[in-house]
Amino acid sequence: MEDPDLRGYRGTDAPLSPASYSALHVVGDLVGLLDHLGIEQVLLVGHDCGAAMALYLCLFRPDRVKTLVNLDYK
Repeated sequence: MEDPDLRGYRGTDAPLSPASYSALHVVGDLVGLLDHLGIEQVLLVGHDCGAAMALYLCLFRPDRVKTLVNLDYK
């Protein structure tokens, strides 16, 4: 499987409304991906823009994250 992209990046669908890119939407996407793959908890690695989203996943859904490693978060 290729690394998944955040919504609106590369080949993913790009919603027209900027409101569709909120942290809650992206966390929902991540939880949906974990559910689809049958993964209960994840060792999460965030990088660049994904580092912020990784932090939000930990904040909003700590039950789904075992460990977080963030790289290049400024």
